[in-house]
Amino acid sequence: MKSHVIFPLGILTASLLLGGGREARAQLSLTNFTSADIGSPGVAGSSTALTNGFDIRGAGSDIGGTSDQFQFNYQMFDGDFDVKVRVQSLTPGDPWAKAGLMARENLTAGGRYTAAFATPSVSGCFFQFRTFASGQTTNIGLFPVTYPNTWLRLKRVGNLFTGYASPDNLSWARLGSFTFSGTNPPAGPLFVGMAVTSRSAAQATTAQLRDFDNVTGTPSTNTPVLNQEPIGPSSRRTPLVITEIMYHPRAIAGVPGSLEFIELYNSQAWDQKIGGYRISGSVDYTFSANQVIKSGQYLVVAREPATVQSHYGISGVLGPWDGAATNSLPGGSGTVRLRNRQGAVLLEVNYDGRNPWPIAADGAGHSLVLARASYGEGDPRAWAPSDSIDGSPGKAEPFTSDRLSAVVINEFLAHTEPSLPAVEDYIELYNHSRLPVDLSGAYLSDKGSTNKFRIPDGTIIGPTNFASYTESTLGFALSADGGRIFLVNSNQTRVIDAIDYEAQANGVSFGRYPDGAPYFYELAALTPGAPNGSYLKRPIVINEIMYSPITGNNDDEYVELYNRATNAVDVSRWKVTAGITFTIPTNTVIPSNGFLVIAKSMTNLLAHYPNLNSANIVGDYKGALKNGGERIALAMPDSLVTTNTNNVAVTNTIYVTVNEVTYNHGGRWGNWSDGGGSSLELIDPNTDNRQPANWADSDETAKSQWTAYEFSGPTEAPPTGETLSFNGDRLQIFLLGIGECLIDE
Repeated sequence: MKSHVIFPLGILTASLLLGGGREARAQLSLTNFTSADIGSPGVAGSSTALTNGFDIRGAGSDIGGTSDQFQFNYQMFDGDFDVKVRVQSLTPGDPWAKAGLMARENLTAGGRYTAAFATPSVSGCFFQFRTFASGQTTNIGLFPVTYPNTWLRLKRVGNLFTGYASPDNLSWARLGSFTFSGTNPPAGPLFVGMAVTSRSAAQATTAQLRDFDNVTGTPSTNTPVLNQEPIGPSSRRTPLVITEIMYHPRAIAGVPGSLEFIELYNSQAWDQKIGGYRISGSVDYTFSANQVIKSGQYLVVAREPATVQSHYGISGVLGPWDGAATNSLPGGSGTVRLRNRQGAVLLEVNYDGRNPWPIAADGAGHSLVLARASYGEGDPRAWAPSDSIDGSPGKAEPFTSDRLSAVVINEFLAHTEPSLPAVEDYIELYNHSRLPVDLSGAYLSDKGSTNKFRIPDGTIIGPTNFASYTESTLGFALSADGGRIFLVNSNQTRVIDAIDYEAQANGVSFGRYPDGAPYFYELAALTPGAPNGSYLKRPIVINEIMYSPITGNNDDEYVELYNRATNAVDVSRWKVTAGITFTIPTNTVIPSNGFLVIAKSMTNLLAHYPNLNSANIVGDYKGALKNGGERIALAMPDSLVTTNTNNVAVTNTIYVTVNEVTYNHGGRWGNWSDGGGSSLELIDPNTDNRQPANWADSDETAKSQWTAYEFSGPTEAPPTGETLSFNGDRLQIFLLGIGECLIDE
């Protein structure tokens, strides 16, 4: 063991609790920390003091098993304690490299200890202890790492030691506890401090440990709820993951090239050779024959590697991709695939710059990051905007907090004709937290590339309160035929909220219902600066969807509309604008409590459904409904008056979405509607048809009948009978598809 003191300045303090509960305000000074290599690692470690913490470089085979090798920066503590540290970063390397807090009985390689550790990425944070000297160790608990804000905490009360992790130093997730009991509890002062191991005998790793301090008060131990999952596989086909896509970077002064990139990650515990693998889709790139992606490594492929390396200060960026001078990841929508050497598609992302994909990634500076891999990389719910503008190529996605994160764009009015002289466009913000938020210096804009309105200094929005700004105050009007709204933080490093909206009805606001909820609705009344009221219930609703006919024939598809109003509604020139496309013919009226079927093939449906006739069916629509689910939107025409370049008023027609549903299959949605013979039906047409609980499979039991199959024969084993089962005592019956059967003797 090598030991030496290297810290000349004392700047940190901690409060220690001695056994028996009495408090000793012992001062921790940096001169009391000692740096030591434990277990004689092959590469010497070191600890360097900074103004707010330490950079600790440690090597060694591991901390664990029966013997440890690591770098230890410690101090002697006697009695109870409760200390914390923020792990800002841990150099990527072995997925089980460790950095964190440790309380150790002695400085021998097999000494007993307890510790709260963080790993570079996928292995997360956990609590570890050794019960007996030179005995095996135990790992318990798990919480994701959230660099640069991976907080660890280690607490002792008597012989009970507990480890915690936190993303914000406010709420702590309990990792686990261990009690040193029996005839040999720890005696005298313990060695308490920060430990780092690379889990490699030949290579060191560096941990940036910051804000080491005592814990005061009684912090919350309610496990924090994160908006992202630990990084992991998104497909059963490969452990490789597409983790970040910068497809529409912002224009940056002084950066003449492109910052487009695609990031891959190896989630498995061993290196993967990917020579001959290929990125395809909107761009193409083939990995060189000897290319390897190490375990836990992030690998970046860029349109212009030198530009990306220079801007982000990273190295090892691959590229350019084929035809990079003209081929780019398209803004708006595009495709990124990963193929193996045989050309098989392992991963596929069909991203989009519209809902439900993250809007901030389409030109506002953010990248797309894989935040919830368990959904699968093809699902928009798996993706989120990057933590900050410009993204984070080549490393784990940072996890930082922002004082504005509790504020959302809650309501807006974007269509105000001259017939509404006393009404202006407006944007309303809502603070859904229990604490006041300072909006000073934040920006509102209708352009992702330009921050137009700066919220005045001293603007405070109270808990569950509102702030509203009219067109006159903002200095810009919102686009009635569709557009975007952005809320950007004061230092312009993060888009806090971004809304993409379609054409709006005159004098009707669009808002979250209820306040702060994920979904926007047309609202029944304008409520700037006040809680949103009920959503506007239009008379026509999407009432039934046959998206996956049992025949497998798309011509059997249809969408049914229902008029829940007391009066007939003329739906001439209305359109289905999402999922499928169709314009309803003129002179089409749906009577009160009446139905209208929009068919993929009118001829086919008229031949199969005797209740259909020319008055209640129209078609044929273009496209086909996706069996895996998609959005269907019904829009009505509305007038929009604008002024042309000659200052002449021009009346245009826009189409306002009046009803929509994004159906799916399985889960809370129906099961038999996905190819089992049923359609999806709205249970009650007066309920919100966006919610899956309000839909059910249609009842088809009256349209079928039981068919009897009878079999007679021996079940004995050979040679006396037939080989129906090995021992002649079993009869097995299988269905070849989804269905129901009744078995009777």
